[in-house]
Amino acid sequence: MLYYEQTKEIKESFMCNLKHVVAVVFTSFASFLFAEQTYNAATVEELISYLDSAKDGDTIQLADGEYPLSAKLQLTKGVTLRGNDSNPEEVRFCPSDNMKTKTTLINVGNANAVLSGVTLENLKSNSEKTGAISITAGTMTNCIVRNNTTAAGWYNCTAGVYINGTADETVLITHCVITNNTVTYKNYFQHVGGGVYMHGGTCNIKKCV
Repeated sequence: MLYYEQTKEIKESFMCNLKHVVAVVFTSFASFLFAEQTYNAATVEELISYLDSAKDGDTIQLADGEYPLSAKLQLTKGVTLRGNDSNPEEVRFCPSDNMKTKTTLINVGNANAVLSGVTLENLKSNSEKTGAISITAGTMTNCIVRNNTTAAGWYNCTAGVYINGTADETVLITHCVITNNTVTYKNYFQHVGGGVYMHGGTCNIKKCV
């Protein structure tokens, strides 16, 4: 009888410890699976891959250098895309020679998306309702938008920052330099703007030049 009771106690103790171990392992795995991740990208190919696999809350850190784009980047998740916050000129987005539809370099379209510490430059657009960056929701901070042009001018266009949000989302633009962006086609019956054009929504622009 004593042997049976001791064996029973050992089994119960073992099962209790096993349940605890399983719970700890599951919690650790879940924490790893759902934890916010930081990805380091040094090429356009790596960046596109990480944008595809990243989840809300993740950060993609860009190495210094030039990122020539053949198609516009879609920042439509709640992801932070960060370049060099100390010197945004060190991380430059521009169109590649084979960028077929030169409409925009980056589209930001999530309320929790953040674009930080990059330069958007040298886009020669041929489309309306666009700019070097198009924002419907989210934040752009500590960026440079420069030396972009558009030849379109029939309807609502800009060469620099195109804002087309909704009443439910506020676009935030802070500590940015927006300079030397030009609409080359002059149509005085429509709405055009070289640096920033706001087509709709709500926007808060602070401490920019």
